[in-house]
Amino acid sequence: MNIGDLRFRTKLGVGFGVIFVLFSIIMVVSYQSLDRLGRATDMNMRSVRVLNQAENIVTALLSKESGVRGFVITGNEAFLEPYVAGRRDYQIALAEIKRLTANYPEHQDRLAVLERDAEQWIANTAESQIAMRRQVNEGSMMFESLASVVARATGKHLMDEMRSLLVDIIADENARLDSRTSEVQRQEKLAESIIAYGGGATVGLGLLVAFAIGISIVRPMAKTLEFSQRVQDGDYDATLDIRQKDEIGKLADGLRAMVDSLKEKIREADRKSREAAAEAERAAAAMREAEEASQRAEEGRAAILEAAARLEEVVEIVTSSSEQLSAQVEQSSRGAEMQKDRAGETATAMEEMNATVLEVAKSAAQAAESADQAREQAQSGSEVVTQVVSAIGQVEEQAARLKGNMSGLGKQAEGIGQIMNVISDIADQTNLLALNAAIEAARAGDAGRGFAVVADEVRKLAEKTMAATKEVGEAINGIQQGTRQSISSVEQAADAIEQATALARTSGEALVEIVSLVETSADQVRAIATASEEQSSASEEINRAVEDINRISIETSDAMGQSAQAVSDLARQASELRKLIREMKQA
Repeated sequence: MNIGDLRFRTKLGVGFGVIFVLFSIIMVVSYQSLDRLGRATDMNMRSVRVLNQAENIVTALLSKESGVRGFVITGNEAFLEPYVAGRRDYQIALAEIKRLTANYPEHQDRLAVLERDAEQWIANTAESQIAMRRQVNEGSMMFESLASVVARATGKHLMDEMRSLLVDIIADENARLDSRTSEVQRQEKLAESIIAYGGGATVGLGLLVAFAIGISIVRPMAKTLEFSQRVQDGDYDATLDIRQKDEIGKLADGLRAMVDSLKEKIREADRKSREAAAEAERAAAAMREAEEASQRAEEGRAAILEAAARLEEVVEIVTSSSEQLSAQVEQSSRGAEMQKDRAGETATAMEEMNATVLEVAKSAAQAAESADQAREQAQSGSEVVTQVVSAIGQVEEQAARLKGNMSGLGKQAEGIGQIMNVISDIADQTNLLALNAAIEAARAGDAGRGFAVVADEVRKLAEKTMAATKEVGEAINGIQQGTRQSISSVEQAADAIEQATALARTSGEALVEIVSLVETSADQVRAIATASEEQSSASEEINRAVEDINRISIETSDAMGQSAQAVSDLARQASELRKLIREMKQA
């Protein structure tokens, strides 16, 4: 289908409709990508909180274990403060991590086992050893009995299992962070491609639609105005080469038909006028001959009879000519009446054509209004993209704060590592002191045997402390490594959000360009409306010219009527003259 065969409203509706559909698709896909990016960021923040609570549980377990050992070794109630604080922190962290992982059955199973092991450790190890140490303080139990119970390390396998469970939870969350980071990168590339290619396609299509609509309207209107001007200047042989089925095509068909009808009416009027002039000239010649015959009749009686005979012949000719002239004048009168009717019909057609031109101008005005509405919709879309950029900026700020929190978490993990190094050093010194005490007890002989036993237990306890410190150090190293990976993932997410912000700003700039294009199209449609109004003015001038022709036709018809009356009078005079000649012959 040729674009020139479509109505103005259809052209503008299809052009701006395609642009609006493409723009809507880009907006929907961009919103979905940003929504998935936001959900992935929320899940990453949840994973970070899970990692924080897991580390808090590790710290709480360490505090409980160190508090119990300190109290068992020293018997000082102040050493139980880390144990009490660790139990409190453990309960808080456990409740929070269970809430955060409510949708993960594998984590819930691990936490259930962890909670069961923790209760067993408290009941069978911690509280039991605390109670026995208090009995030692009261003197109802020997320290050697307590040392033998501690040496059996019945709660160590529970602590190892709890640490293993926490390590599994941390590893799973780190894996989820890596997977979500890959998904964020994929969504970022997809959104970038859609915005870039879709925006370019929308701008290109908008330019193409504006150019096509402008060409299909401006060129035919220019040809129509040129044709009207040439007809107005008297060039009735001008041609209008427009073959379209839209409003301009209908206007061109009407103008061509009007000019053809006008040319035909003018030719018919000229022909009738020439025929009337010829008949009038013949009537005048006959009248002159009649006057000459009357003058000759008065010159002499002798020549009257001869002249009467000749005059009779002339009268017969005049009578015949008058009858023919009367018939021709009557025919010319009927032609003038027909010409008057045709001119009236032409005037009516011009009035209808003028109404059509006014309707075209009204349609162009409505098209301009539609273009303004399209411009307002495009401006609304630009404001939506601005809001999207603002929302992404807020997400970027949250990612920056998350990055800062992760950095602080890394520093805290490093601080825990330093504390573990201090504990290891203390254990080494304790072991050294226990060796020195054993040496001194050996020197004391039998008197120092009991002290040697205590020193040996202290040395064993120091060795166990060193081994436990080493295990905790390895767990802390694992936590630090996971924290570093989390910090790297958060940094990548922050970079992705920043790129998404830049892409959204680019989309907003593209929308501003689309608004400019829509405004340009609206100006062109307004120019079309102005041209239609000018065409209406030209049509009114043509209508006035046709009215003048109609008036001239009416005057010609009146003149033909007067000529017919004059010829009738001439025929009547010829009849009277014939009677006079007969009387003259009789006389």
